[in-house]
Amino acid sequence: MLSDHNNTNNHGDQKPLKTGRNPKSHKSRNPKILIMETQELVVGGWTKYHTLTPEDQKVFNEAMQGLVGVNYKPQEVSTQLVNGTNYRFKCLASLPGGSQVVWEAIVEIYAPINGNPHIVSIHRI
Repeated sequence: MLSDHNNTNNHGDQKPLKTGRNPKSHKSRNPKILIMETQELVVGGWTKYHTLTPEDQKVFNEAMQGLVGVNYKPQEVSTQLVNGTNYRFKCLASLPGGSQVVWEAIVEIYAPINGNPHIVSIHRI
């Protein structure tokens, strides 16, 4: 049981609440929760770049549907938990038709809690 009694020190600073269990050791049947726990998501903070999960790939594919002119192949992703999720996909980009010209790009996508993910920006790096 959580208690906020005695939750400040002598300087008035907030101390973390003790829940009596280690949240990282918590088992969940929801794989998305497990992934989020291992990536140590902090609301408003970005995760380190990591290999895409099937859910990340699904968000990327849905947002990129209908985009023409450049092919983007995601290599890694970083996420930010907000009112929904922001994604930064590190991609290899190339022109359609087997072009030998390849460059790197960051594709930023926002996936709202309710609604479809969409492209926010694409930056060549």
